[in-house]
Amino acid sequence: MRQGHWRDRAAAWRTAQHAAESLGHLTAQAITNRFLADTDTLLGDYASADAGYARALRLYSEADDPTGQGDTLCNLAVLCDRQGDQRRALAHAEEALERYQVAGHRRGQAQALNTIGWYHTMLGNYAEALECCERALALLIEFGDLYGQAAAWDSLGYVHHHTGQHARAAECYEKAIELCRSVSLTDRYAEADVLTRLGDTQHAAGRRDAARQAWQTALGILTDLHHPQAEQVRAKLDPAELTR
Repeated sequence: MRQGHWRDRAAAWRTAQHAAESLGHLTAQAITNRFLADTDTLLGDYASADAGYARALRLYSEADDPTGQGDTLCNLAVLCDRQGDQRRALAHAEEALERYQVAGHRRGQAQALNTIGWYHTMLGNYAEALECCERALALLIEFGDLYGQAAAWDSLGYVHHHTGQHARAAECYEKAIELCRSVSLTDRYAEADVLTRLGDTQHAAGRRDAARQAWQTALGILTDLHHPQAEQVRAKLDPAELTR
C-alpha cells in the first residue's frame, strides 16, 4: 500500500476475499470488500469502489461491528472527495465518528475528527476545522499513532494555508513529511501528496524556489509510482505557472 504497488495489493486482497467467502466469515468478507474498494479508489475505479463499500457496510452491519462501519464510512468520505462532493464526504466522516463513539473506539474517533476537520477546511469552515484537527492530533500523539499524526499535521497545514498563515502551514507540512519518511511509515504516496501541498504554500508565500523544489520531489515520487497525479504536479512546474 505505502509503496504504491496497488495492483499487487488488489490481487492479494482478492485472494483473501475468496478465502473469506469460502469460510462464510462475515467480518473477514467485510474487511476484504473494504480494502478492495479502497484500492479501487486509489486506482480511480470509483464505481467499483462504491459498490465494494456498500457490500462492506452491509456485512459489517450483519456482523454487528460499528468499528468496521466507521472505517468504511471514513473510506467513503475519501471516495466522495475524489468525486468532488465534499459535503457528502463530511457527512460520511461525521457518521463515522458516531459509529466509533458507539464502539468506544477512541483511536477511530481521533481519525474521524481529523477527517471531519479536513472537509470543514474544504468547505471554508476554518474555525471548526482547526478545532477538530487539533483534538485529533492530541489524541493521536497520546496513542503513538505516527501514521495518524502525519495525516493530522497535513490537515493542520491545509487549514493554516487557507487562512493565509503560510509559515505555520509550511511547518505543519514539514512535520507531516518527516513522519511519512520515517522508517516506521515510509509512505511514498502520502509524502508526495504533502509535498505537493507544501509547494502550493511556498508558492502562495512567494517562495518560488522552495515551491519548485517541493513539487519536483513530489513529481519524482509520483512518476515512480506511475500515478496519474504526476501530470497535475508537472503542470505546476510550468514556467508560466511558477511566475504567477
